[in-house]
Amino acid sequence: MSSTITPSPQTQQHAFVAPRYRPGVDYWQAIKQDYQSQLTEGALTPEREQTYKSMLATQGFEYTTERNSYNRLLLNFSDESIENIRPELVTNLINSLASYEEDAISTLNWMMNLRMEQMQDMFTGFKDQLRICLPDLADKNFGFTVNEHGILEVTSPEGALTDKEINQLNGWLNDLDDFKELTFEHAKLVVHSLKHVPELTKYDGIVTLKNIYKFVDYGLLLQNGGTSPARGFSWVEQLQVQAEKVLEQRQAENKLKK
Repeated sequence: MSSTITPSPQTQQHAFVAPRYRPGVDYWQAIKQDYQSQLTEGALTPEREQTYKSMLATQGFEYTTERNSYNRLLLNFSDESIENIRPELVTNLINSLASYEEDAISTLNWMMNLRMEQMQDMFTGFKDQLRICLPDLADKNFGFTVNEHGILEVTSPEGALTDKEINQLNGWLNDLDDFKELTFEHAKLVVHSLKHVPELTKYDGIVTLKNIYKFVDYGLLLQNGGTSPARGFSWVEQLQVQAEKVLEQRQAENKLKK
């Protein structure tokens, strides 16, 4: 059997602890970091220390998240997953996990939006400079992706750019160190978000930093208003379209094996 719980702040205990989200760090790693930090600072009360230890003892608890029609976060888990957790600790754990997941979503959105705004400004400046130096090239159809090493790679429909033009654009884009770093940071945040955003968790493992270039074209995004949602070019929309194709292909392959 499985259970779904809508976390309730009213049930939180006095020693309730909820770690802040850090990209690339899971809930229990964050709990451990907070515990060790407060222990070093001498800021732990006996009650709070016991709560931290109790939370750390739940490591391995498996759950998923979803949002209900009121946009509230729900936690799903099997009854077996809580059978070895003390009943009085379960509610505290659920509320702590929910707080962590909400903070993860909020933090990731803020970090990605900030980087995207900076990228848009820099890319607009790059295109303006390109129109001055090479106006014919500036108006040609091209995009770019980022690989697992943080290198930007120009994309373009076949025949739209010559090899020389592709090499020129690759060189110029990768010379923009701040822009390149922001793009790579954004790509890493996208991958992290797949573990926390309920609408995207089904793509976790399908989209990775090694293959994100297959799912998100940042040039397409920045040149077509992709920083605004529901226009078809945002990273979310691009990722969903391409990842769904992978899921459909896997489902078709599984049917053939049966």
